[in-house]
Amino acid sequence: MSGGGHLADMNKRIKQNRELLKGNRPYGKQRGLTSQLAHKKRKISFKKGTPEEIKSVRDTIISENRKSDIRKLRILLFVTLGSITLWMFWSWVSKIIGG
Repeated sequence: MSGGGHLADMNKRIKQNRELLKGNRPYGKQRGLTSQLAHKKRKISFKKGTPEEIKSVRDTIISENRKSDIRKLRILLFVTLGSITLWMFWSWVSKIIGG
């Protein structure tokens, strides 16, 4: 019988995949999620700061966000201009070749 081993292997893999389905998996402590569930119960504490420190941190964050936005805008602009240039070059070449 040719293919008998392949069929047995296929059936074994189908059975393994069924066991991996979400409905058959354990949840919570059975699955080892106790540390992740306990993490959600932690209380977060923040340090207090003077108004000058808060303003300094706020200004720093605003300037970093502005630099990041400008960088993203430049990348978008260069990609757009590059795409338009490539499209125009391709249309020019196709007119020359096509005749």
